[in-house]
Amino acid sequence: MIVGVTLMKLAGSAYHSLPFSRRGDSALFSAYVQQVSEAPSLAIDVEHKNVEDTAWTTAGSFSAITTAGIATKDLSGLKEQIRYKMTITAGTPTAAVHFYIDRPSWRPS
Repeated sequence: MIVGVTLMKLAGSAYHSLPFSRRGDSALFSAYVQQVSEAPSLAIDVEHKNVEDTAWTTAGSFSAITTAGIATKDLSGLKEQIRYKMTITAGTPTAAVHFYIDRPSWRPS
């Protein structure tokens, strides 16, 4: 079984996850980077919105990810819906990152 996803820079456009429901007002978000190729820099934003909102806003951003390892971001004040926005901001068009995003560790308000 292959776990995770591989993203390539290509034209540099952002990738978005499917939205999911918040399970608490605060959470620890984790990304496990397994491989990098051709000097990429991966930007991961956690976006949120309420059901009635028409636009997503950034709740917080991971530090730039350039090497294999674990990256985390602790956020609070989250709205009803969450999604990830992932962009490779450096490297050649074939720069790639293989990673897995774990389920958030939710905390009550």
